[in-house]
Amino acid sequence: MKGFRVTLPVIIVFFILLVCILILQKRLEGIHVDPLALRIGNILLFALTIFSITYQHRALGHKNPNVFVRSVMASTIIKMVIIAAGVLIYAKVSGPHFSKNAVMGILLMYLAYLGVEVFVVMKLNRKKDG
Repeated sequence: MKGFRVTLPVIIVFFILLVCILILQKRLEGIHVDPLALRIGNILLFALTIFSITYQHRALGHKNPNVFVRSVMASTIIKMVIIAAGVLIYAKVSGPHFSKNAVMGILLMYLAYLGVEVFVVMKLNRKKDG
């Protein structure tokens, strides 16, 4: 149950963003934002954030603080590479229908997930057993 409570803020952000994308789908299409790209980006960012929190949570248990710093840096690099690859794949697959606005929307979602990730990891770091 503890694992679910740790990831609950990330799950809440995921569903809030998903509902917003679904509700605003027609408006998004009107301003040339691909809702499918936003949904896929949301799923990708959700998975990457869960991975990152799990990776950093394990690192908090080590006595050596360098392990935690390395885990933060490694998870950031992994996320950057995967997101860049995702944007390149999206650009290749979508062809002339490439939506720069969708990529900007995904980057804004990344900031939301990053804020939640920092909040969760800081909360874990305050605990004596974390």
